[in-house]
Amino acid sequence: MNLYFRFIWFLLVHKFRPKAEPLEKYDVPFRVWPSDLDFLMHMTNSKYFALMDLSRVNFMVASGMWKQITARGWYPVVAAQWMDYYRSLGLFQKFTVETSVESWDDKFVYLRQDFISGGKKCASALVCARFLKKAGGGVDPDELIEAMGETGIESPEISAEIRAWRAQRG
Repeated sequence: MNLYFRFIWFLLVHKFRPKAEPLEKYDVPFRVWPSDLDFLMHMTNSKYFALMDLSRVNFMVASGMWKQITARGWYPVVAAQWMDYYRSLGLFQKFTVETSVESWDDKFVYLRQDFISGGKKCASALVCARFLKKAGGGVDPDELIEAMGETGIESPEISAEIRAWRAQRG
């Protein structure tokens, strides 16, 4: 339930937040609430993934992408995620989720989402996302870039880390 409250809060304040650039890192601030905790009193692992979802939506709205994709009947889905945890997040602790587009290929967009608190990385995730059409089929990343009003943008080189992750997935 508290994700709905966080989403409503985001909708209320997003006009006052900076605009996101599609290929630049975008930070979304959060705080750990009691409903985010597990029985060991640190943020439960499932909450990280839920807050990553909210951060990606925040990023897409702030960049203007959300308006463009919904107008075309497109929607994003997560195909795979990989998370590494480094430090716990405790009750009432402030943190940000930094979202950035790492690269893309002919089918997927690869994002990195880092959880940062007090200047230290607490967790880091790789996300493999795809955009689908409500009418059926997938959206080519080049179509996505074109919908954003950009032309001639090529993907940054796919990192060795992402190539290894893709190979591991099969």
